[in-house]
Amino acid sequence: MTRAIDACAQSTARFGENQSGDAARLFYGQDRVTAVLVGGGETMSGCVLSGMVASMFGSALSHPVAVDEAVAAVAGMLPTSDGRVPVRFTVAQMCADGTAYLARLAMPRVVFLRRGQVLPLVFTPLRCGPAVLEEARLRLKSRDTLVCFGQGVAQAGEGAPYAAGWEDVLLPAYLQAAYAPSVPAGKLVELLLGVSRSLCGEKPRSDLSAAVLRYRAVREG
Repeated sequence: MTRAIDACAQSTARFGENQSGDAARLFYGQDRVTAVLVGGGETMSGCVLSGMVASMFGSALSHPVAVDEAVAAVAGMLPTSDGRVPVRFTVAQMCADGTAYLARLAMPRVVFLRRGQVLPLVFTPLRCGPAVLEEARLRLKSRDTLVCFGQGVAQAGEGAPYAAGWEDVLLPAYLQAAYAPSVPAGKLVELLLGVSRSLCGEKPRSDLSAAVLRYRAVREG
């Protein structure tokens, strides 16, 4: 496990349920950390599917292959239903050498924070079997932070008049306000899931999931 990356991933079930249909996992390598968020839907079969796909990523990442190859391998094996892939995911990897990789399939945006400011991410499409992914690559600076989240978090502001534009405007602004160099990844996940529950009156209608990766230059120790 590398000390250059601070990471946290968590999912919680919607109100009245014990099991989340979102899978949130961290996979550690000697010099890298990979966060995987998978949404399979809120049925029992969706819970099974998200867990299965997360395990597929874990298996692929356990081999000595590049992360984009692992993502392509898993995406190429995904099941289809009526011509579409019934699962969505985000994969985010940070390496100790200051490189990062992102891939997403039918998932909300990823927020990239540098010195507390949201910077744009440029994604390019990539077809892998039945799925068309979006992927991006980054060169990191110290304290750069990637915040990934599932559909439940993105839609938490729906129905709340004071939260109009939550995903595209208010959520990034909230993360900017919450950012500080000393705030750990786990605290940012806690804050994001907490405000999402609050917007839903503590009774979220959807599963909530989030993952945060924060890079520390190796010289920081």
